[in-house]
Amino acid sequence: MDAKFLGSTEHQARTGQCRPTVKALMAGSMFSTGSPKPRGYPKLAALMGSHQETAIFRRFGTLNMLNLLSLQAELTDLEVQLENIVKGDETSGDADRMLHAIDFRELRAHAKDGDDLHWQTLLDIRAKLQEYNAAILQVAQVSKLEAPRRDELDFLQDWLRRPTMGDSFLRGPESRTWTGRASQEMVTLAQRQMERDPFSNWFSTRLVDIYDKVWGNRKKEPIAGDPDSGIVEYEDSRLAAISNAVGVIFASLIPTVSVLVLYFIKNMLVRIGLLVVFTAVFAAALALFTNARKIEIFSAIAAFAAVEVVFIGSSGGPGM
Repeated sequence: MDAKFLGSTEHQARTGQCRPTVKALMAGSMFSTGSPKPRGYPKLAALMGSHQETAIFRRFGTLNMLNLLSLQAELTDLEVQLENIVKGDETSGDADRMLHAIDFRELRAHAKDGDDLHWQTLLDIRAKLQEYNAAILQVAQVSKLEAPRRDELDFLQDWLRRPTMGDSFLRGPESRTWTGRASQEMVTLAQRQMERDPFSNWFSTRLVDIYDKVWGNRKKEPIAGDPDSGIVEYEDSRLAAISNAVGVIFASLIPTVSVLVLYFIKNMLVRIGLLVVFTAVFAAALALFTNARKIEIFSAIAAFAAVEVVFIGSSGGPGM
């Protein structure tokens, strides 16, 4: 099944219509057709389960860091305790205790005999390290999750407010979960199919909004899972295909048009000026239509400029 895109609801908020634009993955609902309509968190969970772009959660960056700092502090204390125990064993003059630093089997045996401080401290460190390592890896994984797009977060906030959708069910501190400062540390579980280059972002948000306002809202029906919401869907795969087609066509036109124009220009200074213009247009296209790294963009621009220079040097233009 194709991933979908979540659009803006600005048009509906302005006109009073309840037809927010959304492309979402239409998976099976947890609620059967004959069951009472869900509300509150069950309804929100159903929305997030079927529309991945609404699966937006807080990163809790401060709390995660505080938890890691707390675990780190506990491990630091345990580390100091172990160092003191090892130092005490080494300076005790007891032959058995002096074996603890070089023979773990002796350490375990003495622990069974009641001298378990050293061994128990090691076990405490082991347990705390497992907790610490698991927490730090989880935080690292969460930090790699993408932030939601602005329009996706706007839609979720609007959905929570609308009477036919979330109906402002959140109460108390929970009402601030997706607003205010909390909204600045959100992550999304959505798997993107479209490339996130500037053109694709603009095409899949602004242009789809314009299309929905002008034409789409007249022919699109609300999704079957929640017709009262007025949510309509647009296939992400179709938008991706159109966006890619536009990018490929534009990329093919730049070199051919530049060669054609340069061929009909006789004045060398004008040719050089047009070379600069076409190279700048090519660079702008790379920045808008791709996610290429700077080094890749520089390499492509250098190659493009080299081809144009060779053409200018080898072609005298018509009648020359």
